[in-house]
Amino acid sequence: MSAHAAKKLDRRIVVEPKIRKRIQNYNWTDASLKYAVDEVKRGVAASKVATAMETLWPQFGKPTRNAVIGKVTRELAKTKEKIGNRFVVIDNRPRPVSQRIQKINNATANEMMRAAPTPVNMEALPVSSIPLLVDPTREAARKLGPFPDQNGRPYNPVTIRQTLCHYPIGDPMKPGFGYCGRVVSCSPYCDAHRTLVYDPREDQRRDKELKKLARQLPTHLRS
Repeated sequence: MSAHAAKKLDRRIVVEPKIRKRIQNYNWTDASLKYAVDEVKRGVAASKVATAMETLWPQFGKPTRNAVIGKVTRELAKTKEKIGNRFVVIDNRPRPVSQRIQKINNATANEMMRAAPTPVNMEALPVSSIPLLVDPTREAARKLGPFPDQNGRPYNPVTIRQTLCHYPIGDPMKPGFGYCGRVVSCSPYCDAHRTLVYDPREDQRRDKELKKLARQLPTHLRS
């Protein structure tokens, strides 16, 4: 057989997987169980308890750390004793208050010591008797207050009409909000507030765009 054929034969050999032997359960006795429970109550780690049990009862072998934890936990559950995160048994001493309860208590104490909030201004916005600005500018339009209705108050979403200026004045989420309320012709805003809503340069940009498109048309189609 040539060396090349021998290599092919070696590749065909299938290596059998190793079968992991199952660890037999530890043979617990009353003495070993009592010893494990007492040691854990004293605060000894589960791994050290398992090593000590191997020395005391060598005929049974060495139990695993998880076996000690599981066995002791089930045994303590019968007596309604609890084990902490580090496998330390908490005796009948009063448990400390959890962090969540402490946080709630601190928040309650801070709320009781907090000063009373300042009252919200429920008064309406000061109205303006100026029906229309002679020379509407942005600065003057920003200072212009709402026009009063029949009751002397600013127009609200219920009392505002379609023929009035709908420019909002104030914060809608706070009391005292109102609309401009001045008479308009066709636009939803008056002449003063139109300067704040519309940009006059927009017409210039639109005219430039139209002239640019007109240059691209044939001569006979230009008006």
